[in-house]
Amino acid sequence: MLQISDCPFNIGIHRNPYFISISLILIIGLLQPNTVYCQSLSSEQIYQKVGGAVVTINAYSDDGKSTAQSSGVVLNDSGWVITNYQLLYGNSRIKIMNGKEPVPYTDIIVVDPAKDLLIFKIKAKKFPRLIIGNPTSLAAGAKVYAVASPLSKDSLVSEGVITQFIKNDKLKRSYIQITAGISMKSRGGAVVNDKGELIGISTTVVSNEKKVNFAIPVNEIINVVVGSYGKNDRFKDFKYFASGLHAIENRNYSSSIAELSEYILRIPNDPVAYNCLGSSLNETMNYSDAVQKFDKAIEISPDYADAFFGRGVARQNLKNYDGAFSDYTKAIALNANDTLSLIKRSQVLFKLHKYHEAIQDLDKALMIAPGNAEAYYYRAMSKDSLWKIEEALSDLKSAANYDTSYRRLYLVAAKASGKKYLLYGSRLFVEQNYLPALQCFEKAIDFDHSAEAYFRHGLCKMKLRDNENALKDFDQAILLCDWDGVYFRMRGILKYNMQDHNGATVDWMKASRLGDKESRDLMMKFR
Repeated sequence: MLQISDCPFNIGIHRNPYFISISLILIIGLLQPNTVYCQSLSSEQIYQKVGGAVVTINAYSDDGKSTAQSSGVVLNDSGWVITNYQLLYGNSRIKIMNGKEPVPYTDIIVVDPAKDLLIFKIKAKKFPRLIIGNPTSLAAGAKVYAVASPLSKDSLVSEGVITQFIKNDKLKRSYIQITAGISMKSRGGAVVNDKGELIGISTTVVSNEKKVNFAIPVNEIINVVVGSYGKNDRFKDFKYFASGLHAIENRNYSSSIAELSEYILRIPNDPVAYNCLGSSLNETMNYSDAVQKFDKAIEISPDYADAFFGRGVARQNLKNYDGAFSDYTKAIALNANDTLSLIKRSQVLFKLHKYHEAIQDLDKALMIAPGNAEAYYYRAMSKDSLWKIEEALSDLKSAANYDTSYRRLYLVAAKASGKKYLLYGSRLFVEQNYLPALQCFEKAIDFDHSAEAYFRHGLCKMKLRDNENALKDFDQAILLCDWDGVYFRMRGILKYNMQDHNGATVDWMKASRLGDKESRDLMMKFR
């Protein structure tokens, strides 16, 4: 007689009144800390304590061929078997095994490609009771163990440490990155702390052709919304969402738009799908359509920070700066450590010429993420607009230190800074603010050592009656550029005022030969 575990999937996924959330009593019971003092366990003790609750799961294609093997974790208190959704993707049948004994499932209660979760409901069976740990109490460096299924040919227990905690707002999921080894057959297994308490379910992600090992935090798992997916041939609907996510990872946005749109036709109330679709539309510059998708995501989930961010990006590109500012502000209110929203809001403030406010946002972003090169770059732009040229250049240098792609920009800006000081100093000179103008020309000389910088520096010295130093500046300007008649004419005037009439005449003659008509007039007047 066929058992349910041997039958093809028939998964119904409609959101209906029969869907239930985990009861508060169950959550409290699962999260209740173990009051018995427990020392750190060895890997052998970990396996003895946890291994009996880890099962083997096999996947089969439409033609009955075995395509993949993975692990799963049994939460006996709730009658759940938890594994990764990746195992289901592209397959049509699952078999759960406890050693050589099949484990029939009565229903599929969670199918979630975004969180990479697949949860089965099983009949009561004598599995060891796992104690639920608290992942949020752990820090980077804490020891962890990944426990695989007994039928896996790989090591049953792999030891490692937590390296970092990662939050993906776009997909509304979190990860714990770990160094414990996870193979294709051991993913979906238990990840426990050094006391044998379950802190997550193992999974893998391939990034830049490198496999990265993660745990899906157990607190996210036990708080999922569950329902009955055991009726009707509807499990294939989820493959469109999974395909859309894979397309986004591969930057194939036209494909992701098609797949996610197809999924939404079947599942019209999934905010994550609308958010991912909006993000793909942003990538293809379909900003008006993107706004509509983000609107829907926010309508379904009003506190969806990433949807506000995505809509802000779309509105910013549509030049709706007030709307973009409002969206980024909401995203920041929902997540105070959202550096990306702070940077994007600073861009909007820059467009609105609110440079001081933009700098405040970027200051906050750099407090949260001190090595963020993009934040340094945009703060440099705002400071430059406020004529804080040296501070802007310092920020560009920091950006280049953290990201070498900014290095060429920094070198160009360093040279351009001399011209900016020339421009600003010339403005002050016209306004007869000679001392601050002199300081600007000194900065220009520091950056560029151009003939014009020395010449204008000399003009300021002339106005301030520092004739000796003014003469040195004109000499240096002419040394760098001896084909500009104006330089010779002004040095001639300075020499005439210093009672060097012969020197003045020589300079005016040189200027006249270079085409400077005013020098001819001066020779006629003062000869």
